Amino acid sequence: MKPAGTFYVYIDSKPDGEPFYVGKGCELRVKRKERNAWHTRVCNKYPDWSRDRVFEGTEDECFAEEKRLIALYGRRDLGLGTLVNLTDGGDGASNPSAESRAKKSASLKGRIVSEDARKKIGAASRGRTMSAEARAKLSAALKGRVQSEEERAKRTAAAKPISSETRAKLSAAARNMSAETKAKISASSKGRIKSAETLAKMSVAHTGKTHSSATREKIGAASKGRTHSQEAKVEMSLARKGKPKSEETRAKMSEAAKNKSPEHRARISASQRAYHAARKAAAQAIASAAGVVA
Repeated sequence: MKPAGTFYVYIDSKPDGEPFYVGKGCELRVKRKERNAWHTRVCNKYPDWSRDRVFEGTEDECFAEEKRLIALYGRRDLGLGTLVNLTDGGDGASNPSAESRAKKSASLKGRIVSEDARKKIGAASRGRTMSAEARAKLSAALKGRVQSEEERAKRTAAAKPISSETRAKLSAAARNMSAETKAKISASSKGRIKSAETLAKMSVAHTGKTHSSATREKIGAASKGRTHSQEAKVEMSLARKGKPKSEETRAKMSEAAKNKSPEHRARISASQRAYHAARKAAAQAIASAAGVVA
């Protein structure tokens, strides 16, 4: 909850008039002087420093003016001006300095979030959607960003194993997606083209990866009874046409075909017989209808 009072923007200046800090405050905060360690050092060095209110308005207006003035006078840590501000101002820490990031990281290391806090965070996040503008900013910020091996190792080490209960919940959620959600996912994926670099990375990540027998059984069970639409079949056929298979792939396919169990072969044979019987019946029906029309 925000404190009551008049919101304003102020500028802290050295005795010679040089501004060294821009901030936003309210009546309840007017007597506080500490802002950051750098600000404190400047105040101690210049005991006769002054603080002047330069703008008053709503909180949002003051945030906007604070950002404008910081951009105008420039931050010293970025080599852009005289201010010892460590962010670009506004509501929250915008573009914090490397020092601020390091301090925040150190303060969060080893912190364990309680189960109750996790539930509260989850409840607060449910139903929250990002605006198109926020999505665009996030996308622009992530484009071209390459994680170092150290970062990847840290993320891998920090990733906790998923419990069987959580896996079951995720699986159930994926199976019970609404038609609307499926349509949104489909629409967002259509027309998306992966770069050659991305495809190469995916190939490397999957090379040598094998599924356990339990996983194979689950995949088989999930695929049973699933049918592709005619449109999907056409798209799959077009995607395969003209795509040459490497000698290694041909050898793997040949080996896989040799190692099929009698039961598997029987299922394939039955499926092919049913397919050809259906095609024959359809052709006879068309011929019969043509004879009637004639």
